Amino acid sequence: MPETLEASPEVLRVELPYAPYPLTAAIHQDATRIRIVCFGRRGGKSLMAMMCGIQMSSEAKQAGQVQPRGIIVAPTNKMLRENWYAAQTMLKLLIATSIVSEQRLLLKYGLGQIDFVSTESQGGAGRGAGYDWAVLDEAARIPKDAWESDLRPALADRRGRALIISTPLGLNWFYDIYQQGQQNDPALKSWHASTWECWASRFQTQPDQLHAYHQEWEFIQRTTSESKFQEEYLAEFLSGEGQLFHLKPDLFRGHLREAVPGHHYIAGVDVARKDDWMVTAIIEVESQQLVALARSRHQDWSLQKAVALGLLDRYPRCLVHVDSTGVGDPIAQDLRKAGLNIIDVCFTPKTKSELVENLLTAIDQTSLGIPQQTETAWLIEELRQYECLRQPSGALKYGAPEGRHDDGVTALMLAAIGMVGEWRQPQPASHKRPWWEREDSHQERLQYEEDIRRFARRFPQLPVPVGPTDLAWTLLRRN
Repeated sequence: MPETLEASPEVLRVELPYAPYPLTAAIHQDATRIRIVCFGRRGGKSLMAMMCGIQMSSEAKQAGQVQPRGIIVAPTNKMLRENWYAAQTMLKLLIATSIVSEQRLLLKYGLGQIDFVSTESQGGAGRGAGYDWAVLDEAARIPKDAWESDLRPALADRRGRALIISTPLGLNWFYDIYQQGQQNDPALKSWHASTWECWASRFQTQPDQLHAYHQEWEFIQRTTSESKFQEEYLAEFLSGEGQLFHLKPDLFRGHLREAVPGHHYIAGVDVARKDDWMVTAIIEVESQQLVALARSRHQDWSLQKAVALGLLDRYPRCLVHVDSTGVGDPIAQDLRKAGLNIIDVCFTPKTKSELVENLLTAIDQTSLGIPQQTETAWLIEELRQYECLRQPSGALKYGAPEGRHDDGVTALMLAAIGMVGEWRQPQPASHKRPWWEREDSHQERLQYEEDIRRFARRFPQLPVPVGPTDLAWTLLRRN
């Protein structure tokens, strides 16, 4: 038998398949009128919110409200469907009637009804009705006006309660109301927890489960960019503005060089548009570093293709990712006819976000090596200037500042997408470039040896890092 939560035993004696854990139990028990919950992804906040809704219906009934009315609001119809399906399962013993056409549940025991509405719906979420309670799921993605103009007034005459839950999305209205909940306002209270804190609280009495989730946490940390990890899993509020890539010293290693027999190569080609550059970037799989880079501009298409082909021909069996959006498509076809192994990449907002996230992870984790030399100076400058700006809609826009170029970054992203499988798995020592292959000075070698001694003293239970690019060095930097 699963553990259960008995919802409002004074009113009903139905056991629901849900068990609050210490973090969520504190929220269930709190009587503050407007509660704001900022949890990391997969922390269990949506299920908790649904059960809080049942409790709020029960409380409204006990206070004398006949047939209480609640509303669960999501930012998109797709997310709303997830709430609807979860309610069908979790509240099965309480449901008298499901009105699918109206996305409404009528409940037994005088608990009233629950409306399910998305802010994509016409007419406003909650307009024209009064509610005893409201749950806003992923509120950071719900427009501010939907709360202030539609939902908040719908609670006014009944002095209804609200539970506002979300993972952060920049410093928008959810951030503002979360901060209000931290100010000892008797009507607002907010809670914060990372994904790991939620898991640790939930599985504190199940060591085997907790161990499995700890392994998953380490995997997430290893394969997610720093900014996404902070926002999505640590539930930290980030501005989302300005410079995207933070270039650490360990990122700069190796040098541009010719192909090594038997090694494997992955390339990215960004096709030139008006006033842009056509850029080709090549990454060596074994060393996980950029080994070739070329760009051309303001030339005949045939000449620009010749520059790309001339570079790619020097790296046998190279897998080439080409931006085939718009004018890039005929270029991709020409390169394919030339005998190259081409993968077309058509840019969409989703594709662009995935490409950016993959390169960001590789740079944050210093999995990718970029030579620091005259021939790469322009690329490094593009990486330093590359921006992530949040639009008024909440969407993120990636690119170079006005008047600058990001063609090299795009080519590097296209090449890096072919390395995603390598970067998501821990690399054996044999796949890392040994530190003595670096062209270091004597002083840098001495500093490296001192760092090894410091690491051994600080973490005697761990093996020392294999080479200067080993991810284990992050432990020393954080401590």
